[in-house]
Amino acid sequence: MDKQAQDNLWNDLPEKYKSCYSVEYKRAKHLLKDDPNNFTAQEVIRAIEPLFGSHNLNPKQIKTWEDVEKENEVIKNIFKNLEFHIHRDLPYKEHDLIKRKILATYQIQQLIELGYGGIVSEEEWKKSSSYEKEDAIWSIECEYKKNYDGPQFRIACGWEQVCFPAFHSKELAEEFMSHESNRQLVQQYFIM
Repeated sequence: MDKQAQDNLWNDLPEKYKSCYSVEYKRAKHLLKDDPNNFTAQEVIRAIEPLFGSHNLNPKQIKTWEDVEKENEVIKNIFKNLEFHIHRDLPYKEHDLIKRKILATYQIQQLIELGYGGIVSEEEWKKSSSYEKEDAIWSIECEYKKNYDGPQFRIACGWEQVCFPAFHSKELAEEFMSHESNRQLVQQYFIM
């Protein structure tokens, strides 16, 4: 199928299907990085890439929650639904910090999944080793001291314990934290 036919087929799809296909394509690509022999990931790519073309399936890099809201209607709607239920089920003011943490956790998880190399799997945590190795996992840690103007974040090798948020490389964690809106989400996650 030529590029024009792929574009026509893609343009005829409803937004929710575009989002689903894009997410599955990105997940399959990520799985193949870790395991080039992953049969399921190979089949996903073989099934959808010829139909729609990689240029349609991976159109824009997601780096902030604002990007998600613009590019992924399905995740945006899931978030709105989650937000509605949390506010309904936790109606009291004293629940505000918990509500922000739950919503921030979801947003960070989606950002890592879509734009920062994917979620670190349980197997990856088990295999990870010291920061000097290629398989090291990096996480964001928060320290809050009264003498400072707010929380101090640092990126640390998280190979000794399972942490969240976590990244496959120090560079991905640094890039994530380079966006002010992502820093605010991390601050909400740590209930600051």
